Amino acid sequence: MKEYLLFILMAIALSSLATMTSCKHTPEIINVSSDPMDSIPNSGTPCDPAVVYYFRDIQPILTSNCAVSGCHNSTSKREGIDYSSFETTIATGKVKPNNPNRSKMYKVLFDSGDDKMPPSPRPPLTSVQKAIIKKWINQGAKAYFCDAQVGCDSLNVSYANTIAPLLSNSCVGCHSGNNPSGGVSLSNYQSVANSANSGKLYGTVAHLSGYSPMPPSGNGLTICAKAQIKNWVEQGAPNN
Repeated sequence: MKEYLLFILMAIALSSLATMTSCKHTPEIINVSSDPMDSIPNSGTPCDPAVVYYFRDIQPILTSNCAVSGCHNSTSKREGIDYSSFETTIATGKVKPNNPNRSKMYKVLFDSGDDKMPPSPRPPLTSVQKAIIKKWINQGAKAYFCDAQVGCDSLNVSYANTIAPLLSNSCVGCHSGNNPSGGVSLSNYQSVANSANSGKLYGTVAHLSGYSPMPPSGNGLTICAKAQIKNWVEQGAPNN
Protein backbone atom coordinates (compact mmCIF):
# COMPACT_ATOMS: atom_id res chain seq x y z
CA MET A 1 0.00 0.00 0.00
CA LYS A 2 2.79 2.38 0.90
CA GLU A 3 4.63 1.55 -2.32
CA TYR A 4 1.45 2.24 -4.33
CA LEU A 5 0.90 5.63 -2.61
CA LEU A 6 4.53 6.59 -3.23
CA PHE A 7 4.11 5.68 -6.90
CA ILE A 8 1.02 7.91 -7.20
CA LEU A 9 2.79 10.88 -5.58
CA MET A 10 5.79 10.51 -7.87
CA ALA A 11 3.51 10.36 -10.92
CA ILE A 12 1.76 13.59 -9.85
CA ALA A 13 5.07 15.34 -9.29
CA LEU A 14 6.43 14.30 -12.69
CA SER A 15 3.21 15.41 -14.39
CA SER A 16 3.41 18.87 -12.74
CA LEU A 17 7.07 19.25 -13.76
CA ALA A 18 6.26 18.39 -17.36
CA THR A 19 3.47 20.96 -17.41
CA MET A 20 5.73 23.68 -16.00
CA THR A 21 8.48 23.06 -18.54
CA SER A 22 6.16 22.80 -21.55
CA CYS A 23 4.04 25.88 -20.80
CA LYS A 24 6.35 28.89 -21.05
CA HIS A 25 5.15 32.49 -20.65
CA THR A 26 5.73 34.59 -23.75
CA PRO A 27 6.81 38.12 -22.76
CA GLU A 28 4.83 41.00 -24.17
CA ILE A 29 6.72 42.78 -26.93
CA ILE A 30 5.85 46.45 -26.74
CA ASN A 31 7.82 47.69 -29.75
CA VAL A 32 8.60 45.23 -32.51
CA SER A 33 9.32 47.81 -35.19
CA SER A 34 12.85 48.42 -36.45
CA ASP A 35 11.73 51.78 -37.83
CA PRO A 36 13.95 54.50 -36.27
CA MET A 37 10.93 56.83 -36.21
CA ASP A 38 9.65 55.31 -33.01
CA SER A 39 6.16 56.26 -31.87
CA ILE A 40 6.42 55.15 -28.23
CA PRO A 41 7.46 57.87 -25.73
CA ASN A 42 10.54 57.10 -23.59
CA SER A 43 10.82 53.64 -25.12
CA GLY A 44 14.61 53.43 -25.02
CA THR A 45 14.82 53.90 -28.78
CA PRO A 46 17.77 56.16 -29.66
CA CYS A 47 17.13 59.30 -31.66
CA ASP A 48 18.03 58.95 -35.32
CA PRO A 49 20.02 62.03 -36.45
CA ALA A 50 18.32 61.78 -39.86
CA VAL A 51 14.84 62.15 -38.36
CA VAL A 52 13.09 65.26 -37.03
CA TYR A 53 11.09 64.41 -33.90
CA TYR A 54 8.14 66.67 -33.17
CA PHE A 55 8.34 66.68 -29.37
CA ARG A 56 12.12 67.03 -29.27
CA ASP A 57 12.72 69.36 -32.23
CA ILE A 58 9.54 71.13 -33.33
CA GLN A 59 7.50 71.84 -30.20
CA PRO A 60 10.33 73.75 -28.43
CA ILE A 61 10.64 76.08 -31.44
CA LEU A 62 6.90 76.67 -31.54
CA THR A 63 6.62 77.14 -27.77
CA SER A 64 9.37 79.73 -27.68
CA ASN A 65 8.49 81.65 -30.84
CA CYS A 66 4.84 81.09 -31.74
CA ALA A 67 2.72 79.60 -28.93
CA VAL A 68 3.03 82.72 -26.79
CA SER A 69 0.52 85.12 -25.26
CA GLY A 70 -1.21 87.23 -27.88
CA CYS A 71 -0.20 84.93 -30.69
CA HIS A 72 -0.70 81.22 -31.30
CA ASN A 73 -1.11 79.73 -27.82
CA SER A 74 -4.15 77.88 -26.50
CA THR A 75 -5.69 81.12 -25.16
CA SER A 76 -5.05 83.66 -27.90
CA LYS A 77 -5.32 81.40 -30.97
CA ARG A 78 -4.54 84.24 -33.36
CA GLU A 79 -6.19 83.56 -36.74
CA GLY A 80 -7.54 80.37 -35.18
CA ILE A 81 -4.07 78.81 -35.00
CA ASP A 82 -2.90 77.04 -31.84
CA TYR A 83 0.67 75.73 -31.74
CA SER A 84 0.63 74.66 -28.09
CA SER A 85 0.49 70.90 -28.79
CA PHE A 86 0.92 68.40 -31.60
CA GLU A 87 -2.82 67.82 -31.84
CA THR A 88 -3.70 71.51 -32.11
CA THR A 89 -0.81 72.18 -34.49
CA ILE A 90 -2.09 69.54 -36.91
CA ALA A 91 -5.74 70.57 -36.48
CA THR A 92 -5.30 74.35 -36.82
CA GLY A 93 -1.77 75.08 -38.00
CA LYS A 94 -2.48 74.82 -41.74
CA VAL A 95 0.19 72.18 -42.23
CA LYS A 96 0.21 70.23 -45.49
CA PRO A 97 2.15 67.01 -44.80
CA ASN A 98 4.93 66.33 -47.32
CA ASN A 99 4.43 69.79 -48.85
CA PRO A 100 6.09 72.64 -46.91
CA ASN A 101 5.66 75.10 -49.77
CA ARG A 102 1.86 74.80 -49.42
CA SER A 103 1.99 74.87 -45.60
CA LYS A 104 1.21 78.28 -44.14
CA MET A 105 3.14 77.30 -41.02
CA TYR A 106 6.31 77.26 -43.13
CA LYS A 107 5.56 79.94 -45.75
CA VAL A 108 4.94 82.73 -43.20
CA LEU A 109 8.49 82.32 -41.94
CA PHE A 110 9.64 84.09 -45.11
CA ASP A 111 6.99 86.84 -45.22
CA SER A 112 7.66 90.49 -44.42
CA GLY A 113 5.78 93.41 -42.90
CA ASP A 114 2.58 92.61 -41.01
CA ASP A 115 2.60 89.06 -42.34
CA LYS A 116 6.05 88.30 -40.91
CA MET A 117 6.17 85.43 -38.44
CA PRO A 118 7.17 85.58 -35.71
CA PRO A 119 5.92 89.18 -35.73
CA SER A 120 8.16 92.09 -34.82
CA PRO A 121 9.82 92.81 -32.47
CA ARG A 122 10.41 89.07 -32.05
CA PRO A 123 13.46 87.86 -33.95
CA PRO A 124 12.92 85.72 -37.05
CA LEU A 125 13.65 82.02 -36.88
CA THR A 126 17.17 81.04 -37.81
CA SER A 127 17.89 79.30 -41.09
CA VAL A 128 18.53 76.11 -39.11
CA GLN A 129 15.13 76.32 -37.39
CA LYS A 130 13.37 76.93 -40.70
CA ALA A 131 15.15 73.92 -42.19
CA ILE A 132 14.06 71.74 -39.26
CA ILE A 133 10.41 72.71 -39.73
CA LYS A 134 10.65 72.13 -43.49
CA LYS A 135 12.18 68.69 -42.96
CA TRP A 136 9.51 67.75 -40.41
CA ILE A 137 6.74 68.64 -42.87
CA ASN A 138 8.52 66.76 -45.65
CA GLN A 139 8.63 63.71 -43.38
CA GLY A 140 4.86 63.81 -43.19
CA ALA A 141 4.43 66.05 -40.10
CA LYS A 142 4.28 63.03 -37.81
CA ALA A 143 4.36 62.78 -34.00
CA TYR A 144 7.50 60.68 -33.87
CA PHE A 145 9.12 60.02 -30.49
CA CYS A 146 12.58 58.94 -29.44
CA ASP A 147 14.39 58.65 -26.12
CA ALA A 148 16.77 61.61 -25.91
CA GLN A 149 18.49 60.02 -22.93
CA VAL A 150 19.91 57.20 -25.04
CA GLY A 151 23.38 58.27 -26.12
CA CYS A 152 23.12 61.60 -24.30
CA ASP A 153 26.48 63.28 -23.77
CA SER A 154 26.04 65.68 -20.89
CA LEU A 155 29.76 65.95 -20.13
CA ASN A 156 31.36 67.24 -23.32
CA VAL A 157 29.39 70.45 -23.62
CA SER A 158 30.30 73.87 -24.94
CA TYR A 159 28.48 77.16 -25.24
CA ALA A 160 28.76 77.34 -29.04
CA ASN A 161 27.85 73.76 -29.89
CA THR A 162 25.49 72.80 -27.07
CA ILE A 163 24.09 75.65 -24.98
CA ALA A 164 23.51 78.33 -27.61
CA PRO A 165 21.57 76.05 -30.04
CA LEU A 166 19.54 74.62 -27.16
CA LEU A 167 18.55 78.07 -25.89
CA SER A 168 17.89 79.29 -29.43
CA ASN A 169 15.28 76.59 -29.95
CA SER A 170 13.64 76.70 -26.54
CA CYS A 171 14.15 80.14 -24.97
CA VAL A 172 15.42 82.94 -27.20
CA GLY A 173 12.06 83.52 -28.88
CA CYS A 174 10.76 84.98 -25.61
CA HIS A 175 14.02 86.11 -24.03
CA SER A 176 15.39 88.48 -26.65
CA GLY A 177 14.82 91.91 -28.16
CA ASN A 178 14.25 95.24 -26.44
CA ASN A 179 11.61 93.86 -24.10
CA PRO A 180 12.57 90.27 -23.22
CA SER A 181 10.21 88.20 -21.10
CA GLY A 182 10.83 88.75 -17.40
CA GLY A 183 13.57 91.23 -18.26
CA VAL A 184 15.89 88.30 -19.00
CA SER A 185 17.70 88.20 -22.32
CA LEU A 186 19.36 84.99 -23.51
CA SER A 187 20.32 86.17 -26.98
CA ASN A 188 24.09 86.48 -26.43
CA TYR A 189 26.83 84.82 -24.41
CA GLN A 190 27.24 87.52 -21.77
CA SER A 191 23.56 87.64 -20.87
CA VAL A 192 23.40 83.83 -20.73
CA ALA A 193 26.52 83.71 -18.55
CA ASN A 194 25.03 86.28 -16.17
CA SER A 195 21.88 84.18 -15.84
CA ALA A 196 23.94 81.02 -15.38
CA ASN A 197 26.20 82.46 -12.70
CA SER A 198 23.26 83.85 -10.74
CA GLY A 199 21.68 80.40 -10.62
CA LYS A 200 18.61 81.50 -12.58
CA LEU A 201 19.36 79.61 -15.80
CA TYR A 202 19.51 76.14 -14.30
CA GLY A 203 16.96 76.95 -11.59
CA THR A 204 14.30 77.83 -14.12
CA VAL A 205 14.90 75.01 -16.62
CA ALA A 206 15.12 72.43 -13.82
CA HIS A 207 11.96 73.86 -12.19
CA LEU A 208 13.70 74.24 -8.83
CA SER A 209 11.82 75.71 -5.90
CA GLY A 210 11.91 79.51 -5.88
CA TYR A 211 12.28 79.86 -9.66
CA SER A 212 9.66 80.38 -12.35
CA PRO A 213 9.58 77.20 -14.45
CA MET A 214 10.78 77.66 -18.01
CA PRO A 215 9.67 77.04 -20.67
CA PRO A 216 6.34 78.06 -19.12
CA SER A 217 4.30 75.59 -21.21
CA GLY A 218 4.80 72.21 -22.78
CA ASN A 219 6.89 69.39 -21.37
CA GLY A 220 9.96 71.50 -20.64
CA LEU A 221 13.51 70.61 -21.62
CA THR A 222 14.60 67.00 -21.83
CA ILE A 223 16.52 65.41 -18.96
CA CYS A 224 19.56 65.37 -21.23
CA ALA A 225 19.31 69.10 -21.98
CA LYS A 226 18.95 69.93 -18.29
CA ALA A 227 22.04 67.84 -17.49
CA GLN A 228 24.00 69.61 -20.23
CA ILE A 229 23.08 73.04 -18.87
CA LYS A 230 23.90 71.95 -15.31
CA ASN A 231 27.32 70.66 -16.31
CA TRP A 232 28.14 73.81 -18.30
CA VAL A 233 27.09 76.04 -15.40
CA GLU A 234 29.17 74.00 -12.94
CA GLN A 235 32.17 74.44 -15.23
CA GLY A 236 31.82 78.21 -14.71
CA ALA A 237 29.72 78.91 -17.83
CA PRO A 238 32.74 79.23 -20.17
CA ASN A 239 32.53 80.88 -23.58
CA ASN A 240 33.78 77.78 -25.34
